Amino acid sequence: MIKGGKWSKKYKKSINCRRPKGFSQRQHCKYGRGKGTSKGNRRRKINRTLKQKLQKGGNPDIIKIKEIFDEEIYDIVYNPKKETCDIYNKNHTGYDGLCVAFSIRESRTIMYIDTLSKCIVSGTDTLNKMNSLAKELGMRELHLADGSSINDCGVNVSLSKLLILATGESWYNKMGYKSENDDIEKEVNEEIRKRNVNQFITECIEAERQRLKKRKPLIRYERTLSGLTENYEKEENSEKRERLHQDIDKLRQRIAEYNEEEEHDKIDAELNNIQDVFNEGTLFTINESMTVQDYFQNVNSQLKAMASSDDSTKCDKFRFASKLLNIIGNKGDIKYSIDLIKKVT
Repeated sequence: MIKGGKWSKKYKKSINCRRPKGFSQRQHCKYGRGKGTSKGNRRRKINRTLKQKLQKGGNPDIIKIKEIFDEEIYDIVYNPKKETCDIYNKNHTGYDGLCVAFSIRESRTIMYIDTLSKCIVSGTDTLNKMNSLAKELGMRELHLADGSSINDCGVNVSLSKLLILATGESWYNKMGYKSENDDIEKEVNEEIRKRNVNQFITECIEAERQRLKKRKPLIRYERTLSGLTENYEKEENSEKRERLHQDIDKLRQRIAEYNEEEEHDKIDAELNNIQDVFNEGTLFTINESMTVQDYFQNVNSQLKAMASSDDSTKCDKFRFASKLLNIIGNKGDIKYSIDLIKKVT
């Protein structure tokens, strides 16, 4: 060993960690020998400490989570290292029972709600619990991305668009979650809500017609075919090769049968049908003087009332509302940033 230099492997192996000589050897035995780097060892030591705290119920985060989400009702899966938490209903059998998932970031100043669903209690109650928890943990802000929807009859109805058109703000807006451009968005949306609904919907349907006809599906099909062919040539597993071969054949047939004129006729037929159903008011009442706000207040109240009913027109109404809101969203007149923030108070 050269004094002042690095220790050789032979010297390190010669150290008797049962009787280390001097401070350096003691430190080597404590942090270095067989334990990787001292940095890695410190990390492992921290993790062991956190695990011991959890086992003893001493981790401050988990204690506060359990105070708000009763263990007799909820299952709490907490990761102290990543500072993430998934909270399920007590009798859950998988992710279907997930009530809320959140993570703590930005030097423990921001809580991100990654998932929120109706579970045991209403979404409002769960969101209020999250606000209380964020306050208890000393968070500065709550962040989330609004993907809220009504799911029924095999379709998703965008809850944010529906409520903005009906009431002027989304459900999360009402709960205190705002985007950075909230005032500007509300001003734009308020002008739309005052418009005549017949004129507005007709414009949206025509814009959707033009959008769909401008698409070039053949380009997408050919790119997909190129990718499948490349994967087929590289794949060595015979079963996977066979499946890829079948997919390639189906796509080639689709390309061969594709007729742009026929596709445009289908687009016209579908959108004309939506326009006719809207004009006739067979699903949701319509009249010439009705505003956008009036029409979607009616849509919202009917969908809400039918959520747990067996009405024969229920699924037709949900499917129509889903299509109509998608068409409106595609035109882009409604302004709404889904990235929302709430100051913790």
